Amino acid sequence: MKLRASIEDMYHMLSQKHGLLARNDISEIVEKYIPDGTSYADSVTILHSAGFAFSRPNPDLPAPSLHAYMDLKSAYFTKVEVAVDVLPDVPGDNRANVGSVSALIYYSAL
Repeated sequence: MKLRASIEDMYHMLSQKHGLLARNDISEIVEKYIPDGTSYADSVTILHSAGFAFSRPNPDLPAPSLHAYMDLKSAYFTKVEVAVDVLPDVPGDNRANVGSVSALIYYSAL
């Protein structure tokens, strides 16, 4: 739950300061909870407990990769989503640990 609270805090800070862009890099926040070397099993548990769902990763990313997403806010004509990509430290090795994390808050409005 701490991960989700940290993400929500960043979202609120950005929106209050009118700094919310279409794409907002929050990788540093997620890396605090899923540092390099974390096992994939632990990263799934951390993301799942924060409310993330999982989908098939981008086929352009090295296997094994994880793609997690979460709706943060939806209202009338706006939507705020969070996407996290977890990449392996050894591409192609199914026993790999986390090598890097990329995380973004996406904001869209009609």
